[in-house]
Amino acid sequence: MNRRILFFLAVGLAFSLAFQGLIPRWSAEMGRRKVGILAEYRDVKAMSLEQHLPFEAALSRLQVVGFTGFLVGEFTGEELAQGPLPLWYGPLAQLPLEVRKAALASGLSEDAAPGGAEVPAPVSLESLPSDRGTLWIPSGEEDLAEEAEQFARLKFPELVSVRNAAGHILVLPQSFADLFAAGVLPDLEGLARTRRLAVPVVYRPAMAPGVLAEHVAALVRGVVEANAQIRCIAPSGAVVAGYPDLLPLAALLKEKELAAAQVEFSRQLGGAALDWHVFPDLLPLHSVTQDEVLSKRVSRGVMVERMLRAAKERSVRLLLLRPYLLESGERFLKFEDDVRCIGEGLRNGGYETGWPVTYGRWGQSLLAAVACALLLVFCGMNYLWRLRRSEESVLSPFGFVVLLLLAFGLGAAAWKVPLLTKMLGALCAVAVVTDATLFALDGWRKPHLGIVQAVFVLVSGGLSIAAFYGVPLYMLRLLTFSGVKATLLLPPALILFHDLKRREHPESLGEVLRRPSRWGELALIGVMLLGAAFLALRSDNVNLVPGWEVTLRDTLERLLVARPRNKELFIGYPALVLWYVVRRMDIWPDYREALRLASVFAFSSALNSFCHFHTPIFFTLLRVGNGLWAGLLLGAVLAALFRWVAFPLWRHARGAFFE
Repeated sequence: MNRRILFFLAVGLAFSLAFQGLIPRWSAEMGRRKVGILAEYRDVKAMSLEQHLPFEAALSRLQVVGFTGFLVGEFTGEELAQGPLPLWYGPLAQLPLEVRKAALASGLSEDAAPGGAEVPAPVSLESLPSDRGTLWIPSGEEDLAEEAEQFARLKFPELVSVRNAAGHILVLPQSFADLFAAGVLPDLEGLARTRRLAVPVVYRPAMAPGVLAEHVAALVRGVVEANAQIRCIAPSGAVVAGYPDLLPLAALLKEKELAAAQVEFSRQLGGAALDWHVFPDLLPLHSVTQDEVLSKRVSRGVMVERMLRAAKERSVRLLLLRPYLLESGERFLKFEDDVRCIGEGLRNGGYETGWPVTYGRWGQSLLAAVACALLLVFCGMNYLWRLRRSEESVLSPFGFVVLLLLAFGLGAAAWKVPLLTKMLGALCAVAVVTDATLFALDGWRKPHLGIVQAVFVLVSGGLSIAAFYGVPLYMLRLLTFSGVKATLLLPPALILFHDLKRREHPESLGEVLRRPSRWGELALIGVMLLGAAFLALRSDNVNLVPGWEVTLRDTLERLLVARPRNKELFIGYPALVLWYVVRRMDIWPDYREALRLASVFAFSSALNSFCHFHTPIFFTLLRVGNGLWAGLLLGAVLAALFRWVAFPLWRHARGAFFE
């Protein structure tokens, strides 16, 4: 039978296997339609005071427009010294004089001895280092004093407790300086209020340098057991509390069936390790820091769009919104309006606000592995057949069966062997992009047929990779797909080799190397190499994306919902259409290879969309479809301008110049 027919039979088989392999992922994505809109408890409290609203009334208004819950943290020494709780905190040496005098002869009281142990001998405050961090809860705040000592002792068992007529003094075993950026005491007020209102809470234990991991976990356990409203843990600060020994904290989260927030773009030391320990009980969280808002002048509209994009495109399920700093005026009303806009945008996209669920567990599909292997084997063979100009030749049934068995064996091996698992995806992606591009390019006589064949190969490959690697480890980005950069760099090289071998370019590689170089060719090659390197380097690197492009992306997202990727819309598909025109006009044989190589980016970029496993598969298909029609439409406009305007002008100007 004809090799081309058998090739498409194999691709069709891969497509059907990939569809079966996608079922667990599709079900998980359909079952995770709730998105939580969060805010810091202290932020909402401050805004409600500014608006002269009772906190409960402010919360009720926010909940009506889609608000879900709070982040309640652990105060660092710096924050505690600013007076958020009705107590004093500072170095022991600065303890108010009247309090110090009242405590001179005092030691540990009997009820301060932990666990019913023997009461220690009295300790004079004068004998303690003067720089120690110290809490003083004035008399009349007995409930706060009891609760503060209860939680502080869980983390600092060696603290010194002194009770007298002036109140309750807690001297911590670390200096005030050491505790300046470290956690000292949970936000007891925030925990009590959210507990009474039964509002979901993400608890944020702060850094704990010098504190044993077991003591960090003991404090978190005490807080969690006293506050049933806590649903999730999100360590704050530059380092996860308890690092590097995160097993006690992770074991507690597993025991209490609590999720950990997976903060996007975070460089927190120990964050990735904690994610691995608690996997798959992770909830991705997106936030924009106030420093970023100020430095990048992020407007409220852009902020809302970023939140919606995170939920729809990256499957982020917790959105942390902060009061807007760039505008004066009533912050609460603006915050309320932003929450409303995000809630409406989510509902319009088929989501609902509420507390989200985590992914379950499922493994990689054998059927999807075989689908990837089928595409690798048959696309690879088709490339070799093309080099020999034998893609239309006959392939015996025995040869077809051998290739099928090879693909099934490779898929089964990759399903079991981790190294082959990583290699299969990258090689499959390169083979699919190369073959899809060649189908499109070779269809210059019948462009519609070439594009249909190319898209069929591309979507089959994309769905196969999405099915095999669309498991929680990749969807939560604990493992990364290794083929993204390869699809930007290797297919152009393979296309160039193919074109030189088959004389799509009028000269062979040997002839090009033997003759003197042309300045035009050198300049064109230099521009293309720089462009390819730039595209590869900036892939997934937002720091290399200019502001005007960000604005353009936002506009396209508003118009098309699923924005096409720029490499498809502005480079790949327009270059493909221009290639059709230039080839049919049979002009510029020495330079039109540039259009063939630029066309690769249409298919490499589209396939890379399938490799973003955190993006819902339906959204990916919509994005690829939008890139196809919009890119071809733009290419048709450019081709018309070239054919009927630019080319006649260029030909006339060239003749006049040389004459």
